[in-house]
Amino acid sequence: EAALRRIAETQSFTRGRPTQFSFGSDGRLFYLRNHPDDPQKKLYLLLPNGQEQHVLSGSELAQGALTEAEKARRERLRLRGAGIGQFFLLDGGDFVLVPHAGRLWLHHIKKKRTQELTHSAGSVQGIRLNPNDRRLAFVAGGHVWTCKLDLNGGWGKATRALRLSRAAKGAPNVQVGVAECVAQDEMGRRHGTWWADGGRWLLYQQTDVSRVEELFTADPTYPNKSARKLPYPRAGQANAEVRLFAVKPRGGSRREIVWNHKRYPYLARVVISDGSPPLLVVQPRDQKKQ
Repeated sequence: EAALRRIAETQSFTRGRPTQFSFGSDGRLFYLRNHPDDPQKKLYLLLPNGQEQHVLSGSELAQGALTEAEKARRERLRLRGAGIGQFFLLDGGDFVLVPHAGRLWLHHIKKKRTQELTHSAGSVQGIRLNPNDRRLAFVAGGHVWTCKLDLNGGWGKATRALRLSRAAKGAPNVQVGVAECVAQDEMGRRHGTWWADGGRWLLYQQTDVSRVEELFTADPTYPNKSARKLPYPRAGQANAEVRLFAVKPRGGSRREIVWNHKRYPYLARVVISDGSPPLLVVQPRDQKKQ
C-alpha cells in the first residue's frame, strides 16, 4: 500500500525529473523541474560551473486555477503537474518569456524582475516566436494574433496585438491556430501556426469541426462539475476539415495553401527549412502513405 501511494504521489516517479532543456548563448542551461513531493514545476538554470539557480515559479506570476484552454493543452502534451508549463529564451537567455494562466510574462534574468505583457487579445495559448525578430504569434479568443516585443533599454513591453485571422463562417465550430485532436493524439503535431520564409510569413491552420461527433468527458474527482464537451472523431466517423492559410505578420490579405483535401484529409506536419518553401506532409484516411 505504501509503495502504491508513493507511485501515485510522485506520478510514477516522474516528479523531480528536469524537462524542456534550452541553452542560452553563454552556455547556461534552462529547464523546468519540480520537487518529488511538489507538483509545481519551476524554472531553473544551470551555470557552466555546475551551480543550479532558481529563476521563476508559477506562484510568483499569477494565482488561481488554470484556464480550460491551458488544461486542454497540458492534457494533449501529457504534461503532469502544475506550475510553469512552457518558456522561451530571448536575447540569448537574458530574458525569459513565460505563458502562464492565460497571460504572458517577461522575466529579466540579471535584474530578477518580472513584468506582465499586456495586450488586447485576452487569454493566450500556442505561443510561437519569430526566429528573426522579437515578434510572436499566439492564439486568443478564437483568433491568431501577433505582437512585437521591445527589449530596448534592458526591459520590455509588447506592442498592441494585431489580429491576423479572419472571422470564419460557422463559428464557433471553426477553430484557428490550434492543431486538431487527430494531429495532436495520433501524429504528434502540437502546433497550428508556423513562421515561414525567415519570419516574413505566418502560416496558420483553420479547422472546421462542425461535422465531428461530440463526446463528453468528466472528472470523477470532481463529481459536482459538469462534463466537458469536445469534438472527437472516432474511427469511421466524420473528420475535421483542415485548411492552411498564409498571412504577413503585419496584416493584409491571406492566401490559402491548397492540396487535395478529399484524397489527403490529414495535415500531418509542416516542415520549415531556410531558403525553401514550406513542405506539407499530408496523409489519407488510412495513414498508410503520405
